[in-house]
This record gives sequence, structure tokens and C-alpha cells, in this order.
Amino acid sequence: MKKRNDHGFSMVEIIVVIAIMAVLIGVITPQYLRYIKRTRKANDLAVAREIGNAYNILTVDDKVVRKWTDCCKSAAEADLDGAAKCYYMMLYADADDSDNPFRVRINQAHATDVEDYDETSLTAHFQSLFDRSLSEKDVRMKFRSAGERDQWIIAVDGSGRYHVFVGTGFSGSQKYISSDGDPDGLSSKCYELWPNTSEDYNDL
Repeated sequence: MKKRNDHGFSMVEIIVVIAIMAVLIGVITPQYLRYIKRTRKANDLAVAREIGNAYNILTVDDKVVRKWTDCCKSAAEADLDGAAKCYYMMLYADADDSDNPFRVRINQAHATDVEDYDETSLTAHFQSLFDRSLSEKDVRMKFRSAGERDQWIIAVDGSGRYHVFVGTGFSGSQKYISSDGDPDGLSSKCYELWPNTSEDYNDL
């Protein structure tokens, strides 16, 4: 009868297996991290499209939003001057609120432009409309970074077209975003996601 070898793996065999596993991990991990980043970006691009489309619908369906938006458009037509002031910020939404991933804030310069509304009531009106229009969507920002990308920004250009950005640091007092994505008064950068995607965002 042949005698069984119950000594298990040799040290050399174990080292070889560990070396192979280390090589596989080194190859797979960067690919997996790139996949995670692409997936999160794709999610946020889809969310930006939902936000932009929702705002387009609200400007048609809701007279308060329409009147307020017209005021912002008028300001944009008067103030925008090309590359330095390419977009006019209308409202932004904090994306880092665990209770509500789309916490609306408005441009304070137009807080009293709608009759019978002040900043608080107008913000609440927008919040209610967005809560309803986005209720069936997961609008959480996935490719998010505190201090870099934790806010959604809706802006209008000089032609009256809406744009959705991601950025940080907005407080309601900022008005302009340059063609390079630089908001006035902030050292941070914005990235357009809808209707076009900025090259800088693709490079992140």
C-alpha cells in the first residue's frame, strides 16, 4: 500500500501561491477602481439629465417657477459677457444631506422677484416641486467628494438654455460661472454634466 503524504504544502509552494495572488490583486484592483469611478460618473450624468429635464418641465407647468426663471434669464441676458461670465447661477442643491439628497437653495439676488414670495417661501416652493418631480428617482450624487463636488447647480446661459453643474461652496450669493467652470468669488471649480459634459469632468 502506497504511503500517504500528510505533510501538506511546502513553504515554496505557499510562497508561489502568495506571489501569484499578489500579482492578480495588483492587476485587478486598478481596473476595479476605474470601473467603480466610471459607474459613479455614469450615475451622476443620468441624475443631471433628470434634474435638467425636471427643471424644463417646471418652467412650463408652474407659473411661479416660470416668472422667477424669467427674472434670472433677464439678468443673464444683461450681465453675461462671454468667457468670464458665461453662465448665470439660478439655484443650487446640497447633495450631502442624508435626509434629502437634493436640498434646494436659490440665487438670493432674485429672492423677492415673485410677488407674495420671499426667499423662505420661494425656496420651499421649489423644494416641494423638486421633491415631487424627482420622487421616483435616486438623485444621490455618487461621484461625490466633500469640498470638491457636493452640490448640484442649475444655471442659464445668455441664450436662455439651462445647464446642470456639479461643484461646491455655493452659498446663494454667487451669480456667475465662467466658460472654464470657475464660479465668481470661489476658488473651487464647477463641472458641467448636462446637456454637455465638460472635458475636465471626463478627466477626473
